Amino acid sequence: MELKPGAKEGIRDPRNYKLSFVASSVAPIDWNKPVILPRPPDTNQHTADDCVGEGNSKVHWRLEQKQFSVKSLFSNIAFPEPGQGANLADGPNWICKYGQQTLDQLPDPEPKNPINMRDKNGQNPAQALVNREKSYFDTNGTIEQIAQAIRDFGNVTFGLAIGNTGWEDYTYPNPPSPNAGGEGHCLSGKGYHICKDGQKCIITDSSFVGAQSGHFEHHIRENYFNSGYIFKNAYILLKRSNMIARYIVQKGGKLGVLVSVDGDGIFTDTVFWAKSDAMFEDLKKQYEVPDDAPRIVYPV
Repeated sequence: MELKPGAKEGIRDPRNYKLSFVASSVAPIDWNKPVILPRPPDTNQHTADDCVGEGNSKVHWRLEQKQFSVKSLFSNIAFPEPGQGANLADGPNWICKYGQQTLDQLPDPEPKNPINMRDKNGQNPAQALVNREKSYFDTNGTIEQIAQAIRDFGNVTFGLAIGNTGWEDYTYPNPPSPNAGGEGHCLSGKGYHICKDGQKCIITDSSFVGAQSGHFEHHIRENYFNSGYIFKNAYILLKRSNMIARYIVQKGGKLGVLVSVDGDGIFTDTVFWAKSDAMFEDLKKQYEVPDDAPRIVYPV
């Protein structure tokens, strides 16, 4: 089967909130203690260029435990020309703004192709809105930060380039040859470990389940991250909930704390800025914000 990827890296919006994993405030990854997230329902994109829809639908399943219609998302973010896919960031952005219908509400065509996955017939925006999430972050596409996103937030999507060679084995793929280029592909992270060859490794869901015997996940190893063929930004989707979430916030040289009463009200909740290091320590104690709380870096 010929792989049909379809992710574009796009240009990062400087207004995005960026999650900063700072070594002094976030526990480093212990690669000898594997983390594996639950496996979502298997899917196969066949010849469709809908990987951004596939990856984000699997992330959305992890947040809501519902299987979502890939077409409900992809048809709304896809570039008009079949085969051109979608921008990586447009997946979480659409889910946060407009939501996504479930697979029961809007079944995906079988097999999928670039034409039928752009068909908007049967869409119900009111049904989709029920499954809207409120916010997302971007983070750097390094192996350490993607692993931290999996460990601390339970989801991440990232992109890489697939070349004409290197993916003969879908489960343990290799990057394209140097300067060979390739097509972008979106993946959803599901875990990390030390791979059988001794390399650090991000385990991802596959949107090509059934394309090879026994294949249901990809192992993206250090050699891929060191090749230059990983997208610079990865994305973390935050679930709507009634939880209380606590964050350390930073803007330039200023530090402060944010306590979100619904767990994802980053854009509306009040930030308490510290005027000194001593005040920052007092704010953390007052609002019970731990030293290893997630850190939000605001655009300057």
